[in-house]
Amino acid sequence: MNDGSFTQLVAVKAGLTNEEAASFIEGFATVIKETVKKDGKIELEGFGKFEMIDERIHFFADKDLTD
Repeated sequence: MNDGSFTQLVAVKAGLTNEEAASFIEGFATVIKETVKKDGKIELEGFGKFEMIDERIHFFADKDLTD
């Protein structure tokens, strides 16, 4: 899946325009990057956690996402 397809899918699922979905995705990614760089990790219950390891951000999905 490419960026455009992902944005379109988020737009459909959330009832947003493509532009609104793109803005949401960009904002979400920015908050994740800034928070992990500042605090070392961020945990989103029911989704997973983002953690800084060896100067890179890694995502660990909650078990519910992988079932």
